[in-house]
Amino acid sequence: MAVPASFSLTNVPDVPATVTARVGAQTATVYLDFARALSVQVKDQFGNTIPGVNVAFALPAGPATAGFAPNGAGGQSMNVPTDVNGIATTSLLTANDTVGTYQATATAGAAPPATFALTNRIVSTATATILGGAGQSVVVGLPFAQPLSLIVKDSTGRTVEGVKVTFTLPAGTLSGTFPGATPTTLVTYTNGSGVATSDIVTAKTRSGTFNARATLAGLAGSTNFALTVLPDVPFRATASVGAQSVAAGSAFARAPSLYVTDQYNNRVPGVPVSFALPATGPSGVFGAPVNGIAAPVTTDANGVATSPLVTANLFVGAHQAVATISGLPNVTFNLTNTVGAGATIVSDGGSPQTTAINTQFALPLQAWVRNAGGFDLQGLNVTFTVATTRASFVGSATPGRVVVPTLANGRASTPPVLATGIRASYNATATAAGVTGSVTFALTNN
Repeated sequence: MAVPASFSLTNVPDVPATVTARVGAQTATVYLDFARALSVQVKDQFGNTIPGVNVAFALPAGPATAGFAPNGAGGQSMNVPTDVNGIATTSLLTANDTVGTYQATATAGAAPPATFALTNRIVSTATATILGGAGQSVVVGLPFAQPLSLIVKDSTGRTVEGVKVTFTLPAGTLSGTFPGATPTTLVTYTNGSGVATSDIVTAKTRSGTFNARATLAGLAGSTNFALTVLPDVPFRATASVGAQSVAAGSAFARAPSLYVTDQYNNRVPGVPVSFALPATGPSGVFGAPVNGIAAPVTTDANGVATSPLVTANLFVGAHQAVATISGLPNVTFNLTNTVGAGATIVSDGGSPQTTAINTQFALPLQAWVRNAGGFDLQGLNVTFTVATTRASFVGSATPGRVVVPTLANGRASTPPVLATGIRASYNATATAAGVTGSVTFALTNN
């Protein structure tokens, strides 16, 4: 019987039909390794694994990318043959210095490539440091001179590219604007040097200091840029103290005070203001350190200028303190020096007197007015009256009545008094505005 012949046959896989990723999406901190290498399995159209097939792994050129071992120095491409199980695995990948998401690919023959989703993230201990733009100041409505800029570094001091930085300005009028459709928000990314820079900020119309804020994607907290908006030039001065009155010789309760604003109603500091009181008549003096009738003052940080307290002089009547500011209308403060409580009026001459009928008395009638502190009151009107059947005041439009202001010594004296042709003894009287009571003068026509 014949011995059968045998034939050894081997079925080999067909050409690559599928390349399947064996690793899912991964994230790594910039400059550090991904947890797992890239790996695929190659099969033919019948599902047979294919050994010995070259698989070309490729990474993008950047900006966010990675590199193969060692430590990323292996470049962005790597060819690996499949093993007996049709599996090809690369060396570990190291993320570069740029934050972002990207894809790696694996290609074998004409089969559709496999893709790997990779993300480079910023380390939580990274820091953002201000490079420029903080501490600037500008007048309302104008652009600041410098943009806002910062630099991002990891925990070892290496700069990080591609970090999303959001610059945010506060709402409201104490703020600024970026150009463009979203004036309070600007999004940018750190460049190859780890630097993110905003557009120029233009100040709004309210003066003061505010913070522009920069936040980094993937990092908690924010970086603040302090910006100061200065007021415009003085536009208006407004009195903050109303009309006042005080007894002559006493201090007014409140010093003249005003505030200066710009066209946007911001208070303006550092404005020279000159306060002045009248040189004659009812007036007063400013207290220390001036001790005179002129007081130069500069508006404070709140735009307020306040003179020293004013002490009324002994001249009774109304007057004004005037504040002068270059380029603006004067501001006036209405002040009145009053008689005050407890003032007295007494006779100081001309009583008693006797004269022949139809002749003038030898002395005028004289009244003396002082306040409660014993100070002579000046400029206070004293009204003298007498019955016209007995006498008249020479030259007066109303012969039986004459009004005379007191002098600096507190005295008021009538013009000559002329007796009529009627022999009689009688009294003339004197009163002063604001003074309780009256004084009488005994006269006799002989």
